[in-house]
Amino acid sequence: MSYRNMRRAAALCLLLVMLGVGLSTSGPSAAPTEQRVTRVARIIDGDTFVVAGGDRIRVRNFDTPELRRYGCAEEKKRAIAARKAAADILADRKVRLTLAYRDRYERWVADVVVESAPYSVDFVDAMIVRGHGARWNYGKEPKPRWCPA
Repeated sequence: MSYRNMRRAAALCLLLVMLGVGLSTSGPSAAPTEQRVTRVARIIDGDTFVVAGGDRIRVRNFDTPELRRYGCAEEKKRAIAARKAAADILADRKVRLTLAYRDRYERWVADVVVESAPYSVDFVDAMIVRGHGARWNYGKEPKPRWCPA
């Protein structure tokens, strides 16, 4: 490998580390079990959706306000906005899922990358940039609060 290629590889590794890509370890199994490319059939809320074939997907290490069991009017308003943002990001695009494990509701918990030619976009990053959600390490951190104190 040439010096130039080694520098490029090192720069890419540094960028991936800074973005936190692939470094997250939450849930019963840190190792992904399967990768799948599919389309989203229905959005449930900002962090949960159904893919073609019927599997429900919960986005790993991410939380948005609750659409059903909200704690205040502000949380409901933010949940509706998060659901709309998720629909906009996922609309008519393929998604690459890295399935980690099934949660207590039998949903697949997965890392989600949106295939948007010529680039791929991390779903969590796209939602956070738009202001709809927060990184959350399930079971290891307190759940984000969406209602004013």
